[in-house]
Amino acid sequence: MKTILVPTDLSTESISIVHKALQHSREHKVEIILLHLVQPVHDIGDLLRSSKRRFYSQLPQAFCEAVQVLKKCYLEQAHIRFEICYCNTGRVFRHILESNHITEIYLLNGYSYQTPFKESIRMDQYIAASRLPVFKIDRYKQLHVSKDINLLSNLLLMPEFRKDRQYAKEETVS
Repeated sequence: MKTILVPTDLSTESISIVHKALQHSREHKVEIILLHLVQPVHDIGDLLRSSKRRFYSQLPQAFCEAVQVLKKCYLEQAHIRFEICYCNTGRVFRHILESNHITEIYLLNGYSYQTPFKESIRMDQYIAASRLPVFKIDRYKQLHVSKDINLLSNLLLMPEFRKDRQYAKEETVS
């Protein structure tokens, strides 16, 4: 089974490449990990009070809905999960990759990943040093994501998605 890492900045646009990643892996059952990195706390007091629950409680509604839509749309082809991990070194990042058996990484080409939390970490340098295959996918030209449009609407605009859904409907009708 392939395990694909899709870095996310908690925007719907950053996870819009899941469709392309699955297209490249049609013959395999795939696990997709949507990953966001945050810096670990350094003070013992903060460590005792801190938890990832704070980050999960601050996730944008559109992002949460988009992840649910992806999970439902690709239920048979892929297991999709979202994680927030603490990371501050290349060694920790390699451990995340190895413990999750990551085989490939997919990035949006030309996309500027944001840091939505003050503790968020950009993972560009870690990905470059990972030695894993990295697929840079061009952003959909017809896909104009704004903060008030959720991923479901965006998926329905993508011709590749419509073709796949039509094909699936035709199969069930036959």
